[in-house]
Amino acid sequence: LTRAAVIQFQVNYGISRVGAVGPITLAKMNNVINAGYGIDVYAPTIYNISVQKTTNSATFNWSTTESARGKVYYSTSPFFRSEAIGNFTSPSISGGLTMVENTLQSSKSITVNGLQANTVYYYIIEAQDVLGNVSVTMQSTFNTN
Repeated sequence: LTRAAVIQFQVNYGISRVGAVGPITLAKMNNVINAGYGIDVYAPTIYNISVQKTTNSATFNWSTTESARGKVYYSTSPFFRSEAIGNFTSPSISGGLTMVENTLQSSKSITVNGLQANTVYYYIIEAQDVLGNVSVTMQSTFNTN
């Protein structure tokens, strides 16, 4: 766990990922501690999700516990998902389309147009904070009108 934490710190501050505390990592740790900075390893929490749908579109609204970028994955069939394989990486979500909103803020709204009428859609929402911490929702569904 300590090695993983050191690697996370090194990734976070652009230091070579060696997993050990050498002179460069130690100097950066001292700098961070002396400056009073904390190390953010927490992903934003996604909450208050709502989907307003029409015949051919859906607007996804949600909030996060901190400023974050937003992404909506959507498809007419279930997604293929797998865990993230490294620090500050998104999980693998495939089998659909994606809409991205890159503004860092805690309230998000993404509209997807060109949907088929009277169709079941699957969706997953992703939030990523400025340091690269990522959270995703469980897969959910909605029906267009």
